[in-house]
Amino acid sequence: MTLPAMFLAGALAAAAGAPALAPYASALPIREPELFAEGVISTDDDEFGGQFSPDGQTLWLSKSVPRFHLDTIFQSMFRNGHWQQPQIATFSGIWHDYDPTLSADAKRLYFISDRPRTDGKPHPNYDIWYLERTRDGWSAPRNLGAPVNGAWSSHFAISTRDGTLYFTSDHPGSKGYLDVWESHFHDGHFDEPSNVGDAINAAGWANFEVYVDPERTYMIVSAYGHDDSLGDCDMYVSYRRDGQWQPLQNLGPKVNSAARDYSARVTPDGKYLIFTSERGVPTDARTTPWTYREFTAAVRGVRNGLGNIYRIELDAALPPPRQP
Repeated sequence: MTLPAMFLAGALAAAAGAPALAPYASALPIREPELFAEGVISTDDDEFGGQFSPDGQTLWLSKSVPRFHLDTIFQSMFRNGHWQQPQIATFSGIWHDYDPTLSADAKRLYFISDRPRTDGKPHPNYDIWYLERTRDGWSAPRNLGAPVNGAWSSHFAISTRDGTLYFTSDHPGSKGYLDVWESHFHDGHFDEPSNVGDAINAAGWANFEVYVDPERTYMIVSAYGHDDSLGDCDMYVSYRRDGQWQPLQNLGPKVNSAARDYSARVTPDGKYLIFTSERGVPTDARTTPWTYREFTAAVRGVRNGLGNIYRIELDAALPPPRQP
């Protein structure tokens, strides 16, 4: 569905007395992945990690010089029926900053950075940082500190309704290159992190990112190294049963491709999976040789093999839980 059609559908629904569509929503079903806000949010740049505010009017995302030579956090506002050109977030633009996520209560905006902790010198690893919501807006960035941060790197963090923080890290005790860890919030601080276990983490796997829904009923892991991978990085889901995370299930070829597919988020209403994919020129099959004009247009286009942000209805993306 094109952007003008989406906005027209929302206006017609509002005129008919139906609730107005959220800015990330569609009046028509989205049962296959589609580019989100092509030309404004999804462009020929390398974009990833789309995080919406609770009202859907703000979108935070990351842009990178592939692969991860430079990472910066951007912010786009939905105004007058259109997503605005993303601008560099006020707290980003100097250091490597990426993967913004909102806590379930929307009081913290977490992100990953190699910015200096205290001494003004570049940090050799990546830490979890956050902004605190205040009456006047957002606080200055704050380092999450020990025991979550330390002499290791973290690459993604998200917190749930009960305050549990999930993050990916090469924290000591990891089973693979990068594992999913959790830390519970008690008495104003996070506890010593614990590994989420063998159903999620294993030797030879790199669990690069993890999204966990606010109620901790499922997690979506972006991972390398699985035997059933469809190509590069794939997304996997684990459902929580009787307090235990179940073995990971590949989301399958509807969502995953031969390219890197990663950076899952779910919209505030729980309806849409927002994710990043590098599908396009490098993975599309061809039956005839390129012409120079075709090749030049393709590598300068939106689907040039750099990251784009996609959306699909969540129930179309997730496989059903395996029966015990």
